[in-house]
Amino acid sequence: NDLIQDIADRKKRLAEKRFSTQEKNENPREVYLSVCKNIADYYEQYGFKYSASGQHMTLKTKGSEFIYKISFSSSHYNIADENVAITVSANVLSHKFKKWQSENKIGHFNEVPSEYVGGGQIGNLQENSTWLKWNVANPLTRHTETENIIENINKFAIPFFNLFSDIPPLIHTIKECGSFYGISDVTSLTEFLMYASTKENVEATLKRFLSSKNIWKEYLEVLEKLRNKEKISGGQYWNSIAKLTIELELDLTENKNIS
Repeated sequence: NDLIQDIADRKKRLAEKRFSTQEKNENPREVYLSVCKNIADYYEQYGFKYSASGQHMTLKTKGSEFIYKISFSSSHYNIADENVAITVSANVLSHKFKKWQSENKIGHFNEVPSEYVGGGQIGNLQENSTWLKWNVANPLTRHTETENIIENINKFAIPFFNLFSDIPPLIHTIKECGSFYGISDVTSLTEFLMYASTKENVEATLKRFLSSKNIWKEYLEVLEKLRNKEKISGGQYWNSIAKLTIELELDLTENKNIS
């Protein structure tokens, strides 16, 4: 409700600004683009290449298949001199992963192969996710806000990218936790594990996931329906895992050792 009211208030103030005779000192779009460029300039020294047209920067390191991408976005409800929003996303991409998808199509996985491996809004790239957004409209605080954006990229995005510099420890962590904040969808996570690891690690991860969510009962009920050729509906976790069990011939016996 607060979000809906906030959007409504911004729309109202935006309309008032548009029909006001008050001089607008700065164009929101220009402010946004300027801040994005300033952030990109900082990361240029670390090898990131900036695309001004797409407001994103990418890094490809020698010897790695992964491309690290940081993207900026704003809002349709920006108001000159009052609100210029910036949010930041960090994603890991791989051409090899996309090629693997096209050659290893599995039932209900994405029909269109994608370079996307993992990532998201940078506030979500941690165990306790949060939504991060900055307002750079005020020229008096813009430098401080810009510095804070850089600090949070360094705090969340760069460590996330570093996880993919050494895959075996990342796979071990995923298996032990039964999930990964960087790939929240259980089907996408399974797909990545099948690509980068083994079926055994997929089984261990999904078993840990079922136990941590306490959804064995729901999973087993749906699995039985699928084996009896009954139709199921809904996008619940247990539905997805049951489908994966059938399609990949997984052994998720509940009492099997998951350590």
